[in-house]
Amino acid sequence: CAHIIDHYKECISELSNRPNTLKDYAAYAKSIVTLREDEKKLFKATNTVDQLYSLLQTDEVSVDIADQTLHEDLHDRQTDYRKEFEISVQYKDSKLGEMINSVDVNIQKLSEQISVVVSKLEDPGFVETDQFDDADKVVDDLVALGSKLDSVDQLAQTYEEFQRLFGSQIYEQKELAAGKALWADIKAVWELVKKWNDKKLLWMESTFRSLDVEEIDKEVQILFKEAYSIHKKTSNKVTEKLRDEVSDFKGIMPCVLDLGNPNMLARHWEKIFKSVSLPYVPDMEFPLSQLNNAGVMMYKDLIGEVSGTASGEAALEDSLAKIKKVWETTNFIVLNHRDQPG
Repeated sequence: CAHIIDHYKECISELSNRPNTLKDYAAYAKSIVTLREDEKKLFKATNTVDQLYSLLQTDEVSVDIADQTLHEDLHDRQTDYRKEFEISVQYKDSKLGEMINSVDVNIQKLSEQISVVVSKLEDPGFVETDQFDDADKVVDDLVALGSKLDSVDQLAQTYEEFQRLFGSQIYEQKELAAGKALWADIKAVWELVKKWNDKKLLWMESTFRSLDVEEIDKEVQILFKEAYSIHKKTSNKVTEKLRDEVSDFKGIMPCVLDLGNPNMLARHWEKIFKSVSLPYVPDMEFPLSQLNNAGVMMYKDLIGEVSGTASGEAALEDSLAKIKKVWETTNFIVLNHRDQPG
């Protein structure tokens, strides 16, 4: 009984706290809806207590005065709750028009904010190639814009919830939806540009013989598909440049694969370097960019021939090594020819 009384007191306290701001009013209106839904359970619990006391009275069971007082207090609290709930509903209804208008005003202000944020996505820097080599900065700028879009989107969802709660017409933020879609497309482009730049820098400037050219070939094939796909979808100067750069790199991959042949030895490299008039020192380290800038990739046939020769020589040397190993472990029986019959 005491527990139910406390619950009535909590409900009355919640209802008596009249809101003035839009946010508080929305919470108040939502609270009224929730209390209305829970009211049946509360009244049912009260009725159960009444039935119990009625049964005790019928059976002439003596009830403690304190318990009787609690039972009477329970009914008083239920009556107070009913009155407070009715007053609260009247208050909510009296403020509804004012709050709907407040939501409309806030939505108008929000729409203006959305227009400002979305307009920044039309910056020429996002579709021109001036910052192609500085994609990291562009991605950072887009992340910052994404945070602003998330903020206005959260507000838009809040106001939509208010409108639904107040029973007013839902305002659809079409510009916001379009802006988020545009932002996602632009960000996808520049993230792929950043990925390409990072990969290209790694492949071009690392010590060439430390690279796994087979793995590079796989990654280039994937990047090639992604670059063509995103250009087909978005089609601007940035995606065109990305597509062309990946395509150009894909074009030199046959040479890169031949040059990355693990059987290439100093004598083979010396021949490659000599073809482009570059000095070669055995065991020297060099990046792919050095070979590319020197025009090595123009000698595709020579590279293929030298790489093929290196593989053939390696196979021959491997065969000779196996024969030598077999002979080293084979015991030959040598007999005097004169002692042989016939």
